[in-house]
Amino acid sequence: MKKVKSSLKFLPFVLCLTLMLAAGCAQGPAPAPMTSPQPSSEPLGPLEGITIALDPGHGGDDGGCVGVSGTTEAELNLQVAFALRDALQREGAQVVMTRSDETVVYQQEAGKTRKQQDMASRMDVIEQARAQLVVSIHMNRYSDSGVRGAQAFYFEEGSDGQLLAQTLQQSLNALEEQVKKRNAATGNYFILKTPQCPSALVECGFLSNPQEEALLQDAAYQQRLAQALCQGIVTYLQQPQADV
Repeated sequence: MKKVKSSLKFLPFVLCLTLMLAAGCAQGPAPAPMTSPQPSSEPLGPLEGITIALDPGHGGDDGGCVGVSGTTEAELNLQVAFALRDALQREGAQVVMTRSDETVVYQQEAGKTRKQQDMASRMDVIEQARAQLVVSIHMNRYSDSGVRGAQAFYFEEGSDGQLLAQTLQQSLNALEEQVKKRNAATGNYFILKTPQCPSALVECGFLSNPQEEALLQDAAYQQRLAQALCQGIVTYLQQPQADV
């Protein structure tokens, strides 16, 4: 009888231990420790955090100049602007376009021509986007069909726009197809006068020159042209004196 009593006094402890083990099994394994999210290893593009406005000139019932084969400037402006937009976005830029199709939308205002209203609407797009840089895309034409070559324009000497245009011009001149090496020049264009940020207008080539018109219609050349402009923008922004 003494042995039985001795065993019985350990019974509550054994039952308690058994219940604790059972409860632990029912709850499942302990949760894994919390880990901090790892930062992305993807490098930032050189244009990360920069908002750039692209202005494909003309559009709608304003086709711009016409090439020797009947090509309209407005259509080519849009094609080059799209190629440039894609190149800039690959470098991390936020891109806004003043138009993205052949429809030009503007508010009717008394006392203003349709062209003036169109330009005012484009400026609204640029200002609302708080763009830090503006590049307007155009095509050129001249009475002498032998004239060719892309050229960048700025509004006034000593401006940030001048530095931007000069940097774009250097990049354009590096293109193998740029037979005529040009210098950036001043231009009295509305799109250059109004923005409160560096701006440049690029005449991508002469539609009055048969060889250059054919080049400007070629999708592969449009890509090379856009890449040259993109590289010019990156180079400009990497200069210490650039103001954006």
